[in-house]
Amino acid sequence: MKKSTLINHVNCDSRYHRALYSHAGEGEIVMNIRETMRASRLFVAVTIFILVLFAIYFVVPLYVMLVNSFKPLSEIRAGNMLAFPEEFSFDFWK
Repeated sequence: MKKSTLINHVNCDSRYHRALYSHAGEGEIVMNIRETMRASRLFVAVTIFILVLFAIYFVVPLYVMLVNSFKPLSEIRAGNMLAFPEEFSFDFWK
């Protein structure tokens, strides 16, 4: 196995666009630290976005259930299930 050598990409600024070329595999390019951190930040951002979507997906039904428990049936039948109750009352919890 040969040592890895540092090569520059063609037509790129060599200070920012460098990659380690590994002779162990067939033309395998290994990312340097800067490129790895950029990929890692993107992965974290996408993961957080997906987790927020799942959280909204699971929390909205609980919010609708809780808000509608404080509304009279006539207000629920009126249609807007996401709105706060016009007549807020704990009578429906008895």
